[in-house]
Formats: sequence, structure tokens, C-alpha cells
Amino acid sequence: MSVLTKEALYTQHGPVNMVLFENVTNASEIKSLVSEGDFQLGCCFVDARMILSTFQILVAANRALYMDSLGKLKTRNLLLETIFSLSPNMNIAQTLERFGVKEDSTTLVGIKIGNATEAELLQEFQSVVKGDVGKLEDIGKVADMELLQKMYKFNPTQSSFDDIHNFVISSMALKGL
Repeated sequence: MSVLTKEALYTQHGPVNMVLFENVTNASEIKSLVSEGDFQLGCCFVDARMILSTFQILVAANRALYMDSLGKLKTRNLLLETIFSLSPNMNIAQTLERFGVKEDSTTLVGIKIGNATEAELLQEFQSVVKGDVGKLEDIGKVADMELLQKMYKFNPTQSSFDDIHNFVISSMALKGL
């Protein structure tokens, strides 16, 4: 499966679409496009090393959609809010730095909220990313547990993957409470 499309709980903007890219060779170019504000695609990219599952992205997107429905976005737009919602803390700049595209990123997850066919999504993402489309089922295999442990503050030696995953999702859900 190259594109995963899931209906969001708040459907005013359409479904949440995700694509995994491996062997990315132009991360610094993508990072520049995003930081310069010239990025008009209507999608965002996160470093896959910070992602354990597609469910984690879906939780973040649904939180962003919920905040948008309340008119309470903390960031400039829905896509940045999705990235911000991945973090357990309230520091926007730190979140974008840790979850966003880095110079050394070789595996990225593209996220788009809205209606589009698989072909349209792939064309849109591949117009920016130089890399191979991967299988989203493999996303947990590229997660960097050391980076995740620093962000979410769990003990990786005493926890199974499922325990860590549940801890990460809970940390995201409880953010700001």
C-alpha cells in the first residue's frame, strides 16, 4: 500500500492521507521550501524517525482538525497544527524542529488532509520529494527509539513496542491539559 487514506473524526476538510518516502535525497531542499514559506502544496512532511505508526499521525491530524473546528489553532495552519499535535509539549518551534524535515532525513511521511485520488496524491508528493514510495506498514521499523525517548521521556528498556506506542499516544492526547 503506497497511500493510506483514513476518514477523520472531523470531516470538514476531508480525509487524512499519508505516504511514506524512503531513500529521500533532497531533504535539505524540502526543508528550505518549508522554512522559506514558499511551500504551497497543501501538504506537510515529518521525519519518519519520530513516528511509530500511522495511528500516531491520525491522532495528531484529528486533534488538529478538532482545534480548527473550535477556531483555536496554535499554529498558522492545519498542517502545522498536525505536526504540532505530534509533540507532548507546547513549544511550537521545538516541535517543528524535532518532527519536521531535517538535513539528514532520508525517510519522510507526507501528510495531506483533503480529498484526492491516490494518483493525484502521489503526483503531488513526488513533485517535491526525490525518493522511493515505501510501505506505510513498515513505518515503525524506521522509528528512532532514542530520539523518541528524549521527546516523550519513556524508559525504553522496560517497555514493549506496544507500551511505548500507547505512552506516546497518551502523551499526545494529554498535551495542554
